[in-house]
Amino acid sequence: MWHLLDAGVRRSLDRGTLRHGAYVLQELADRIDGHEARAVLKASGLL
Repeated sequence: MWHLLDAGVRRSLDRGTLRHGAYVLQELADRIDGHEARAVLKASGLL
């Protein structure tokens, strides 16, 4: 689901149709990406 939202946001940014909320969406993306990276490192025993 996150992938679809992210793709839609990127498409809207490229087309100039996303007028509000880009900062909030970027903050959310950073949190999700950080959480996923930590989960991968933990699962692999590196964290």
